[in-house]
Amino acid sequence: MRTLACLVVALAAVSVAATGISFQGNSALATRALPPGAESNAHRSDGANDVGVNYVSLNWPSAANISDTNGRYMWVVAQIENFSDETEMVKVGMTIAEGVPTGCERGITLVMPGQTSMLIYAGESKTMVWRVRYECHSPAVMSVVRQTVTVGITHCDPATSEPGPVTEPTPGGVCRVNDQPVGSEGDVSNNAVTVSRSVLIK
Repeated sequence: MRTLACLVVALAAVSVAATGISFQGNSALATRALPPGAESNAHRSDGANDVGVNYVSLNWPSAANISDTNGRYMWVVAQIENFSDETEMVKVGMTIAEGVPTGCERGITLVMPGQTSMLIYAGESKTMVWRVRYECHSPAVMSVVRQTVTVGITHCDPATSEPGPVTEPTPGGVCRVNDQPVGSEGDVSNNAVTVSRSVLIK
């Protein structure tokens, strides 16, 4: 928990004003600029149902040693934000595109805030943290494994919620509940951020 606390504090100081990927020490950071009409830490003035992902940071483990039962951990930290002028229900999801080699296991745990569906107040941002554990045993062999992480957010409304029909994009997954009878999100271009890097197995 001490490591997690230090990680969150360090990432809180990262500027998210620029778009792109930068590498800082043993981490890869992907940021996305705020959508048109929005400013940092401020909601949109047009009242649109607009939510988004501000950044995703990957803090990578040292090499995953074969037959080491302690495993190695990667931390995925993302900031989501509600750019609208009203409270929104959202669903947030994290996926890793690639698998792991035969003999390796990967476990994903959401550390905070503890659930993937939540209400976000107007202009509010939240930090999401996932822990990804790698453990490898024979027949795994020395290799370099690319891991591509995507964090997405879905604005929960009838068009993105079960029982459906679900007719709009759901970058953070399909919602099970929503907070409004109408009002789909018009622009989902800032609803997902992807960043990747390699994990060494030896």
